[in-house]
Amino acid sequence: MKYLVRSRGGCGYKPEWLPSNMRKKHYEEIGLSACAWWDFSLELASQYEYAVAVHRGVTRALMRIKPGSMEEKIMPYSGKKRRGFQFEIIDSGELFDEVVGKYGHRIKMAQTQYYWPRPNKK
Repeated sequence: MKYLVRSRGGCGYKPEWLPSNMRKKHYEEIGLSACAWWDFSLELASQYEYAVAVHRGVTRALMRIKPGSMEEKIMPYSGKKRRGFQFEIIDSGELFDEVVGKYGHRIKMAQTQYYWPRPNKK
């Protein structure tokens, strides 16, 4: 299923999503929470096919960024430009197992909020 950035309903990772069985039931909500509004350039964003939601240093969900779906929005409270994307949840397969798997994989984070895109294969 594809989700529109404009309809994003929330942000942040909810405590009830921590158990693996509950996280699986809420992948779409996690994706909606993670798909926007970020401070990255459209040029940089166009180089990536995937984004990974990470919470507390552990991968939680894998999203395929819909090509050409990057949207830009001027934030009303700051006037700054932010970007978001439409996505499809990836919840199985080799890439899912490598990046998220059953419990998520711990990664070393450079900042507190981090999305780990994977470059497009050309």
